Amino acid sequence: MTLRKGHGTGKGVPRIETLPADELPAPLAVAPAQPVRRENGTIADSETAKALGARGGLAKANKKKLLQGMGRAHVADDNAFKPYYHAAQAWLDATVQIYAAMCGGALGPGPAALLGNAAIALAFSRYLTDKAFDTQEELHARQALRYWDSMKQQKLAAYELGIREAKMRAELSEGSAVDAFEEALRQQKDSSEDESG
Repeated sequence: MTLRKGHGTGKGVPRIETLPADELPAPLAVAPAQPVRRENGTIADSETAKALGARGGLAKANKKKLLQGMGRAHVADDNAFKPYYHAAQAWLDATVQIYAAMCGGALGPGPAALLGNAAIALAFSRYLTDKAFDTQEELHARQALRYWDSMKQQKLAAYELGIREAKMRAELSEGSAVDAFEEALRQQKDSSEDESG
């Protein structure tokens, strides 16, 4: 996101905008570490076991996010929107995995929610596009384009936020939280000893 000067009717008024695609930050792809195994195929050490356990936990957390991504709506079997909803859910499942790979291996709840919104907008865009072809009504076509534009903006915002979160995670992981806490305690203790001495 960036602060930009308004243009057109909002000329001169600052606005918060999602960056255009050509100004987005580069992805932070992380190659997963290969597990260390013994000759018989079992896990060789505790570090590998921890890493594999973390991967499993991350996969479970991502699956939970995916299930919550498009809300809890139940679409009736006879509803014309149902196939679009299920297709958007499949799109969301795949897209969250792709974005997580581009964003340092994990995707936070904010970007995941934005992708959930994008999936809903995609479903409505496709539904209204088909409806516009069936009814020949311009209104449906215009609505479909609005939803498509919304989907595009949600995707850009999710990517930008995901990259920003990945950079913050990388900075935080350089020193563990416990190390930072202990260092802060040492500094506070040193400064209180200097004041009393």
